[in-house]
Amino acid sequence: MNLFKQKLIKNKKIFIDFTGYIHKKKGGANSYVISLIKSLIIANNGSYLITIFIRKSQYQYFQIYKNFINIKTVNITNDFECIMWLNFCFPIISLKSNLVIFPLNIKPLFLFKKNILVIHDLNFLYYPDNFKSLKKRISVLFRIISIFTSTIRISISNQEKFSIYKNYKQKSIRIYHAIEKQSQNKFKNATSSFKTFSDYYLIISSLAVHKNIINCLKAINKLSERNLSSSFIFIGNWDIEDFPKVSSKNIIPLGYVSEEIKQQLISKCKAILIPSKYEGFGMPFIESIMNKKPLLACRIAVLEELLGDLPNYIEKPFSYKNIFNTLIDFEKSNKTKINLKNAYLKKFTHEKMGKNYFKVIRLIR
Repeated sequence: MNLFKQKLIKNKKIFIDFTGYIHKKKGGANSYVISLIKSLIIANNGSYLITIFIRKSQYQYFQIYKNFINIKTVNITNDFECIMWLNFCFPIISLKSNLVIFPLNIKPLFLFKKNILVIHDLNFLYYPDNFKSLKKRISVLFRIISIFTSTIRISISNQEKFSIYKNYKQKSIRIYHAIEKQSQNKFKNATSSFKTFSDYYLIISSLAVHKNIINCLKAINKLSERNLSSSFIFIGNWDIEDFPKVSSKNIIPLGYVSEEIKQQLISKCKAILIPSKYEGFGMPFIESIMNKKPLLACRIAVLEELLGDLPNYIEKPFSYKNIFNTLIDFEKSNKTKINLKNAYLKKFTHEKMGKNYFKVIRLIR
C-alpha cells in the first residue's frame, strides 16, 4: 500500500459499537446490525478502515467478516457491564477514530468524537407498558438523551423521521434497512421436520403488546368455528413457553427458529400475516414481497410508506373482528402470489444502504 493510501485510510477510521448485539434476543435490531456490516463492506471500496466492537461471546456471528473489517471483542457478560463499558471505556477508545456509529438506539452520555446514532423506533412513547421494568425505563432515558447529544441521527423510515422531529424537534436522515433475499436452494434440506405443514399462514412477530397477538389469536379461534382448514404458524424471538395458552390445533407456536427454517417456512406458506399495530420499519413486510407472498397486515403509516397498496390491509381499530374479516376476504379471493414491481425492492438493497451511509459520513467529515 502506498504512503498516500496509508495516510488516506489513517484519516478515515470508523468505529462501530455492536456491544448491544445479542444473537436471538433483539429481533429486527439484530438483522439491522448484520445488514449495516454488509452494506458498509460493499460500499467501502477500501477507502475507510472500519473497526467494530462486539461482545466476546458473540464473535462466532461476526467472524465471517474478519477479512473485510477489524473486529475487537469486549469481555462483557450482561447489560449493566455493557452500559458501564459504553460510557466509561469506549469514549476513551474512540479517540483513536475519526467517526463513531451507534446502530442500536443508544450512545454514551459523553463522547468526544463526531457520531451517528441510528434510531429504530419510539415505541416507548406509544406503548409504555412494554417498558415497565426499571431496566427498560433506564434504557428509555438513555435513548432520549442519545437523540439530543448525537451529531447526526439516522431514522429507518420516514414515519420515524417525522416522529423524532414531532416529539423532540431533532432532524434525522432516513436510510432504509437493507433486506437480503435468501436463496431457497441454499436451505432446501433445512426443514425436514417441518414438511408435514401445508396450507398455513406464517406470523413473524415478537410477543410485545403492540404486536397485537392476542387479537390475532381471537380471530383465528373465530375462524376455527367455520371449520377453516388452514394452520397458523407463529415464529419470533421468544420461547414457546412464553406464548399465550391456546386450545386450537390450528395454532402452532414455534418461537425462535434458525434463518434456514424461517426461509423454508416463508417459501411454503400461503400468506404472511402481521397483525402489529406499530412498527419502526417492519422487516417481515419486505420479506413477504421478496418471496412474492401475499401480505395481510394492519394499515399503519410505515407499511403504506414502504409498500403502498400491495398488502391486504387490516383496517382500524385492528381488533380481532378486523383481522377476522381480512382473513375471510383473503380466503375468498384465493390469491397465491402478488404482482411485484422491481421498484419496490430497489429501495432495500445493501448497495443502496451502504451508499447512503457513506453520503452521511462524508457530510459529517
